[in-house]
Order: sequence, then C-alpha cells, then structure tokens
Amino acid sequence: MVNKLDTRAALSRLTPWQAGLGLVLFFTLAGPVWAPMNPGWCKNNTLITTSANLAFGAFAAIDLGLINVDTLGNRTFSGSIVLMGGTVSAAAFSISGCANSAYSIVLPPTTTLTSGTASMTISTFQTNPTGSGVLDANGAGSITLGGTLNVNALQTVGAYSGTFTMEIVLQ
Repeated sequence: MVNKLDTRAALSRLTPWQAGLGLVLFFTLAGPVWAPMNPGWCKNNTLITTSANLAFGAFAAIDLGLINVDTLGNRTFSGSIVLMGGTVSAAAFSISGCANSAYSIVLPPTTTLTSGTASMTISTFQTNPTGSGVLDANGAGSITLGGTLNVNALQTVGAYSGTFTMEIVLQ
C-alpha cells in the first residue's frame, strides 16, 4: 500500500498532466480506506427520525365508513362520514445513513387506535417510496406514510391514539 507521503513525492517528479491524473487516481484509491463502507457499520449507524405523525383529523360517523390519508397528506372518505377540521397529515420520517444504501419497508397489516374502551383500526398502509428506496449520495432519504382508517357506525367520540411498527431493512 502506498502512503500519502510516498504518493506526494512521486507526484512531484511527474509532468503537470501526469500529476493531475496521479492526483485523481490517488483520491479515488484512497476513498475506500477512510470511508465507512462496511455494511455492518451502515446498519448500526443509520438514524430514522419522525417529523410528522399520521393524523386523520376530526369527523362524525353516522354509519360505517373509511377515511384515507394518502402519502401527501390528502384526506378522502367513503361511507356515511362527515369530515370536519382538525389536524390531517401523513406520517413523515427522515433517514440518515451511508450514501446510496438500499432499504426496504415492512409495514404491519393493521394497527388499532383506542380512546378509552372504543377502538378503530388502520389498514392499507401506503408509503412513498413504495416498498423500497435508496438513500441519496449524502446518505439522506425520507419516507411518507398514509393509511385507511376503518370507522364503525356511530363511532364513539374521543381522541384516538395508537402506535404501529414500520421496519426499515437496510440491504
């Protein structure tokens, strides 16, 4: 292996054109020596942070219905539901890790929201990117997540909350 001192000494004896080429080769060859390219290192040093929670806003349920919040935070409904105000948002996550790392997204089939003894389920989760993605050249990425809320007839009024697990699998 050539160390930096030997390389610099060799470059001083080359013509300017050769020195430029030698310098490019030096940095290209030296990159893997210091870059954290070990897959285990990348997996252990990837950080995922939540910047927004999935929120369906306020509504009134007359009968069965569905409320969908897509990955852009747009809310639609079907069935006998009246949409009202309140906070509506897709969940948003930031990922930081190794440059150009590929990942896949594993979602739960459903999750339950509760308010006291009353409950509703969220199903049909959707993400952007869909199913998998690649971190950019700076090791950054983002995921937005939406879902469909299954509303019961005469759903009990309350502030519903719950959790779900989204798994990010680095490859």
